[in-house]
Amino acid sequence: MGNLVTLLIGHRGTGKSALLKRLADRHPQVATFDLDSEIAHSTGESVSAIFARSEPEFRAHERRVLNELISTPGAKVIALGAGFEGPLPAEAHVVWVRRATDAGGRVFTGRPRLNPNVSLYEEYMERFPQREERYRLWAHEVLTVPEGDESALSEDAWDLSDFLWSPRWNLRADLTLLPEDFRAWRPFWGKRYFWDLRYLEVREDLLRPDQMERALTDIPADKIIYACRDTTVMPEAYKCDWPLEKGAPPRRPFILSLHARDQEWSRCLEELTSHPAEIYKLAVEIRDFHELELGHKWWLEDPEHRAFLPRSVDGRWRWYRSLFGPRMPLHYIREGQGSALDQPYLWQSVLQPVLGKNFAAVLGNPVEHSRSPREHQAFFKNTPFVTVEVREEEFAQALPVLQRLGLKYAAVTSPLKRVAFAACETLSSEAESLRTVNTLFHDGVIWHGHNTDYLALKQIRSQLPELASVWLWGGGGIKSSVKRVWPEAREISARAGVTAETSESPALVIWATGRSREFQWPPEHVQPQLILDLNYGENSPGLEWAVRSNLPYQSGLRMFKLQAEAQRIYWRARSEDV
Repeated sequence: MGNLVTLLIGHRGTGKSALLKRLADRHPQVATFDLDSEIAHSTGESVSAIFARSEPEFRAHERRVLNELISTPGAKVIALGAGFEGPLPAEAHVVWVRRATDAGGRVFTGRPRLNPNVSLYEEYMERFPQREERYRLWAHEVLTVPEGDESALSEDAWDLSDFLWSPRWNLRADLTLLPEDFRAWRPFWGKRYFWDLRYLEVREDLLRPDQMERALTDIPADKIIYACRDTTVMPEAYKCDWPLEKGAPPRRPFILSLHARDQEWSRCLEELTSHPAEIYKLAVEIRDFHELELGHKWWLEDPEHRAFLPRSVDGRWRWYRSLFGPRMPLHYIREGQGSALDQPYLWQSVLQPVLGKNFAAVLGNPVEHSRSPREHQAFFKNTPFVTVEVREEEFAQALPVLQRLGLKYAAVTSPLKRVAFAACETLSSEAESLRTVNTLFHDGVIWHGHNTDYLALKQIRSQLPELASVWLWGGGGIKSSVKRVWPEAREISARAGVTAETSESPALVIWATGRSREFQWPPEHVQPQLILDLNYGENSPGLEWAVRSNLPYQSGLRMFKLQAEAQRIYWRARSEDV
């Protein structure tokens, strides 16, 4: 079994409590505690009540109750509140539970207010940097979890207990060692020994000499990739990675790598393969889908001895590496931030099906927050579903490349719905009339387009009371669907808003703009009977407005679920694969 005391830390809304409950259900021999719940039980007061009276008093209760829990015998896992300030017990093993969207902010209801003088979103964001740094300093391990419904987690064979109690996995992946991995080196390496990783990369430019020595002593030599970054010597005892930026290698390396592109693209490829090596690693920055396809073709010319690891400034090629990496001789993954943003997460290696002939994707910008992969994965079974960032101006270039790489099914988010319409050769009646597409299917010859937004909105309206007046705040690619269902809706530019002198207050506001777009807040006198949010993101401005003004609210999650089910009906009718 794993450590006797494990603490889960992380920002609000990462899913610590859900993972704790899942662990308790599946491993009852492990005691599990939510620290906030234990404080409420101990004091007989709600956390909100204590916090409203005095934050220092609440922090004192946190330390007292945590020490009491740790003093009880037996293995236990304790989830700490996001604002826990320490100190942490020396005997505890600390796991940072995080999501890729943590930095985007979240709005919460029913949680203690930390600063009632600012908005809920600002409250989260003003404390984010300090907490992020605290978690980074405390964590012995990092567990990045996927976006999606907490209930979906229970359907997976993999759970938090697998991560905690040294699972036996065959990941067919490689891991770069980081300085923080040595805070609790023995349990860290002991666990990863059972993951059956192919290689662990030891980099001179990342690790201190003592950390290098520890890794080289404990890890079997045949599992080590020694990355020569600072030295001109290639140790004979290890498989060495020699970067071509340092010049010609002193002897034949196991890996010859290229990370910079100071010259023409084709010249880079010629130079990389001009020296003998067991594996050629191309890990340069890739600027567009055309270059991505060129790199992909370069890999396919010799797939057993070449690895194409595209890099970007924002991690936009992570989907490519998660799909094709397992087929390559090198496939680096990460648990948290890793050594490169385009490295896939551990959870993708464990949960995402191995790529066969085709894959499915959600296309959008932004798209990191999308729940579509988790929503649709059970439907697609052995076909992987990934998130792909595509900018509006590059869609015409990207879609053919994605199709040639194996894309067969796609969900499309704003702002791509109009350009997706233009890319289709066959359209459903809904897509034809609305002139937008949110669902794509490729039959091997052409793209077919469909729109399920209208179907979902139509069902939602049928279940709402008739409201006298309707405003559509924003709209983008979903505007035509909303106007078809609510033809009486007054269109409001989210960027311009309405003037404070406007005396009208609608009964229904359909909120259709996200945090990533420029927008104005409605005036204070606008007090609708319902805000229908078409966003389901936890940082939605529509949610923030509803909470701040105490207005009735319906999340866009319902619409997402309805349109997703309609997408599956469409895909099922057109393919025998699903």
